[in-house]
Amino acid sequence: MAEYIERDKVYEILNSLLNDICDSTETSEEFDVGWETALERANDKINDIFAADVRPERHGRWIEKRGYNIPLDMYDVSYNCSCCGNTVYKKYVFCPHCGAKMDGKDV
Repeated sequence: MAEYIERDKVYEILNSLLNDICDSTETSEEFDVGWETALERANDKINDIFAADVRPERHGRWIEKRGYNIPLDMYDVSYNCSCCGNTVYKKYVFCPHCGAKMDGKDV
């Protein structure tokens, strides 16, 4: 499964590494320029990576509703999604209306 990270955090880490290396050792100007060039190239490569279309996963649970259906002269069972409130007449793994994963976590 793919993992997703924020570009800004990667830049922050790279800049921090560059500063640590340049500050902790006595380096030549060529060395500093080389690291800065490498950092710029890394930033360019990171910017070339396409952003993933990621959204937080929704979790919910089915809320059972029972009622007497007068025209059919029988009890009716339906389920409401705890996320969107829409009604279904069969329990699904995912809500067909909002896509919430019905694992009972209600996150």
